[in-house]
Amino acid sequence: MPRIRAIALLLLLMAVVGPARAGWDEGVAAFRNGDLARAVAEFSAVVNAQPDFAGGHFMLAQTLSSQGSRAEALSYFRRAYELDAGNVVYQFALAKAYLANGRAAEAVQMLERIDPSALPSSQRAEYQGLLQQARANAGFD
Repeated sequence: MPRIRAIALLLLLMAVVGPARAGWDEGVAAFRNGDLARAVAEFSAVVNAQPDFAGGHFMLAQTLSSQGSRAEALSYFRRAYELDAGNVVYQFALAKAYLANGRAAEAVQMLERIDPSALPSSQRAEYQGLLQQARANAGFD
């Protein structure tokens, strides 16, 4: 199920990023095919070539997270958010990354900034569950 959500996020992101960038298509293809090592290499090249491209940081983070490299992924999720703070997909992913890294209070802060109605309908229930979990882990409930 998390893989399906990741692919759904990828498709949503592809609609947002607009024109393809060098390495982007290759990274997307590798991610879709489960070749995460190649996807990391391609998205790293995208980030190095265009450090202000939030989508590159996001997909590198998503791929690293899929590999289990949570701490490294967090820094790229944070950078994607810094570059495009209004993107609710980036906000939600960053909140999930905070929680996965044991930073529940920061997850709560990020989740409380999100308008759940701005999330894809498939993620609204996940949002509510994540917010409850983050609040409990942070000792807010």
